[in-house]
Amino acid sequence: MRGGQFFAWAAAVAGLFVASSALANPITFSASDIGKTYIVDYVDPAGGASPGGLSATAMFTLTGITDLRYELVGIDFTAFDFNYVVTNTSDIIKNSIVSGMAFNISPDLLLAGNTFSDGILREFSNTDVYSSYPNGGPSFDVCFASIEKCADSNQGLSTGASDISSIRIGLYNHVPSITIDDFFVRFQSISSGGNLTSTTGIGTVRSSDVPAPSMLVLFGLAVLALGVSRHLPFAARKRRWAFA
Repeated sequence: MRGGQFFAWAAAVAGLFVASSALANPITFSASDIGKTYIVDYVDPAGGASPGGLSATAMFTLTGITDLRYELVGIDFTAFDFNYVVTNTSDIIKNSIVSGMAFNISPDLLLAGNTFSDGILREFSNTDVYSSYPNGGPSFDVCFASIEKCADSNQGLSTGASDISSIRIGLYNHVPSITIDDFFVRFQSISSGGNLTSTTGIGTVRSSDVPAPSMLVLFGLAVLALGVSRHLPFAARKRRWAFA
């Protein structure tokens, strides 16, 4: 497991059994959605979630929206803060590793990264922006992964494992809402997929009636279960700035 810490300006899920209703992408978050949770179900497009298939679940909760200014470069931006839990729910027969998750964002992305400051290790401690998955995989605005550049890797969440963290996504100017779309995860080290050793899972969004306190309890349990601190890298964009 890779770990660390993002600077405060760093700026995007567990398989819970909840009642929900299916939604089409995208999701738009504004101030009225603070405390609201959405769940995303991922399957590999070849095998789906059938027995022996690859699957994952992500849960995103909006925790805050803040208008800020990065004084060093004179840029106003709005920070959208989320808690997330990602779980690899793949069938144990096929087995796999989830090495990262990614999605697209609008309006324009300025910066993205982890904001957990408790010194606990996080699996998806690296952030990549405005890139794409290997081998002709889909492009994305931001990716959180076990290794840099969201490249193929044998590091990540094994079947049944979860990653829990907090993230900040910063958008140019002061804007009232953020839209997240095109949800992906990367399945790696597939043990019984024949010639298929890696693939990209596609996410379907559903709304959740999990209340915010349940998310806080889940985070508390995760903090007790996770490991030792390391410093995280920080990824940022536009005009490809990287803040250390």
